[in-house]
Amino acid sequence: MKAGDASEVPATDYLLSAAPLMPRLAGYMQRQLDAERGVIAKELHDELGGFLVAAKMDVSHALRQLPHAPARFGSGSPRCSTPSMRPSRSNAGWSSACSPVY
Repeated sequence: MKAGDASEVPATDYLLSAAPLMPRLAGYMQRQLDAERGVIAKELHDELGGFLVAAKMDVSHALRQLPHAPARFGSGSPRCSTPSMRPSRSNAGWSSACSPVY
């Protein structure tokens, strides 16, 4: 196309014709962002879970080497309760999330 050709669409007309597609594009971008966040969250969960298990095993091993050590490290329950895994803003935070479950 040459400049001034009758088939050339002015930029403003092009932008106005694309405006109805913007909500669909924004929705698509939001879904992609949410999917990427999900992947990152899963990777973090898996990595941190592995590190925490290894740390607990190391502490348990170290405690067994001490004289008069407790027979088992922890509360007896292998997991924290689900509500305390994601502490709300109203409770004490991480300290309450990691407290023993009885």
